[in-house]
Amino acid sequence: IPVDDKDVLPIALNDNDESSAWIYRMNKGYFIRLFDTPNIDDKDEEYITEFPEKFEKLFNINAIKLNNFRLFDNVSINLGKTNVFVGDNGSGKTTVLESVTVLLGHLDEILDSRNVKDCNIVRTTLRQNYYKEYSIEGIFDMKYLLNLDGVRFFKQPIKVMHFIPELLPKYEKKVINEINNLKNFTSMHKEVSESLKAIDSSFEDIAPYQDQLVIEKNDKTLIRLNDLGKGLSSLIILSLIIILKKPEILLIDNVDSMGLSPLRIETLKTILDKSNSMTLFTTQSMDIIAVFCKDDNVKFHLMSEGKINTLNANEVRVLFESNEDIRLIANET
Repeated sequence: IPVDDKDVLPIALNDNDESSAWIYRMNKGYFIRLFDTPNIDDKDEEYITEFPEKFEKLFNINAIKLNNFRLFDNVSINLGKTNVFVGDNGSGKTTVLESVTVLLGHLDEILDSRNVKDCNIVRTTLRQNYYKEYSIEGIFDMKYLLNLDGVRFFKQPIKVMHFIPELLPKYEKKVINEINNLKNFTSMHKEVSESLKAIDSSFEDIAPYQDQLVIEKNDKTLIRLNDLGKGLSSLIILSLIIILKKPEILLIDNVDSMGLSPLRIETLKTILDKSNSMTLFTTQSMDIIAVFCKDDNVKFHLMSEGKINTLNANEVRVLFESNEDIRLIANET
């Protein structure tokens, strides 16, 4: 075993605290499990990380595991195409989203969202037990990633976008800069136009003008993005981000703050369905839950005091039919 190879990571210790099992990264993030003995009894091994002992079952799923990360310890979450995180304030909804950004090396996203300039301040808050290292593991499209107390192993070029509706002006500036720096934005015209029409059938095109986005309607009149209201503006900016950035993982913190009407929630669902992104978002809105639970491909993660209970869409629909409030059930998880 080439134990000094950066692509080899020990995952289990024997009774003498010696490494007894490893994982090895092959090309493009595929991994295999390695042993120094032909038959290892899992029960006799102390695993440094939890995922590897179940690799055979994880090839076709996406998942994340948190150890000593803020209020979570030894928590695994199996993810679907769309994931809705529901829970009371302080239950850890935002923490799960931020764990993905930390895992992928985007600590700057947390700095922006929490209005903190010093990354060291954020780092000191990541451990649940200050005297114990934290770990974040992820498996996305058969790619294994690991962050051990800020040190990233098995780095993967996975595109992630963290969208926070409260910071909408910041995202508008980013979109404008992205468009201005693109030489082939006109080649995206059809995709952009279709996306705009899905939001409002009268919208035809959009372009930067004097540091702001301006929409052209089908009657050739122009309207500034900021004049549309937060709901429509949020949907447009989110659509443009998906088109321009094409994130593999999309994180939306507090969808409720987009200010969407029930009809616009349906529009949001359409936008996310058409994207190729795996989406994780947080909410406390029954209107949003009601729309997304119609889709059997959506998973709901109920959160409370460091615990997570995952329900499928059908289980959530049954709760609705019983007039039970999923938010209250999340608090009892």
